[in-house]
Amino acid sequence: MAAKVKDGVLLYVDEQIDALRQHVPAALTQFDEKGVHQARVATRRLKAALDLLAEPAGAEAFGPLNRAGRKLRRLLGPLRDADVMIKNAEAYVAADRHKPALAWLTGVLRADRDRLRGQDAKKAKPVDKRLKPFDAWWSQRRAIEPQLAGIEPAIVARLAAQAEAFARDADALAGAGLDAVAARPTPLDVHDLRIDGKALRYTFELAQAHGVNVPKRVFKSFKAMQEALGEWHDFVVLAETTARCWTDKQLALHDPSLAEGVLGLVKLFLKDATKALGTFKSRWKRSGHGVLEVVARLQPTAPSPAAAVVIEPQTVLRPLPLDAPSDPAEPA
Repeated sequence: MAAKVKDGVLLYVDEQIDALRQHVPAALTQFDEKGVHQARVATRRLKAALDLLAEPAGAEAFGPLNRAGRKLRRLLGPLRDADVMIKNAEAYVAADRHKPALAWLTGVLRADRDRLRGQDAKKAKPVDKRLKPFDAWWSQRRAIEPQLAGIEPAIVARLAAQAEAFARDADALAGAGLDAVAARPTPLDVHDLRIDGKALRYTFELAQAHGVNVPKRVFKSFKAMQEALGEWHDFVVLAETTARCWTDKQLALHDPSLAEGVLGLVKLFLKDATKALGTFKSRWKRSGHGVLEVVARLQPTAPSPAAAVVIEPQTVLRPLPLDAPSDPAEPA
């Protein structure tokens, strides 16, 4: 059965809880890389949706769900960071003179990840206990559904406010808004801009899930910009971690030649980070204000299959609690 527009945000939450039930067991018991990634993303999407629903439901309505999600993110975040760094280091293309340093770095990163997994395994609590707080969603879902009739304008307003704030800082970063740079009381934090970009992306998804017709080209354009910031972040984290490993292992004392090579990697990673940031700036200057203008004109409307946001594929497996809705129209 096709989803009604008024159920869009609720169905979005359903999907994230489905994803947690599917991926958290593999993430925390097998340290499956896909499971870690998908579960972590689901907690972030869930938080974005619950923050929106807190407006009609009340600020503390979803406290237990948010706390459970935050605990999962704290577990999954370091695991995901380790997976990404190892993947990037192993796939890094560099001249032969850098290969000994890359081999050393990859070995250190793998050993650190093994140690992290071992620590998590020792203090692990049963997966069903970590997922249990999310069972409360089904009763909360029934209670909040009647209050969602007028939520579309709130979604559009949130999207517009987030887009405007993101644009202000993106202009400052890209040098496209010199007045904004001069008016800033503090220097621009690029990491904060990246986080704001993630929040805006999730609000785009929520808007389309609830029937706000965001053109595919707009979402695709913004996603490309946000992914450039993500690439910048990956290389910065890899550079900082490499430098920290260099210090922790006292490499300069024990192997000066290798130490010099590893520092060379740090410089390469920072150079790649700068390149990714340049990609973001170019894309923002070219298309950013076009995205902002479209968002400013958005109005709630009925969804169409062609306009749907493509969310990363997730197989829906929902072991429903006993108090879950039994309506045959409920999505499987």
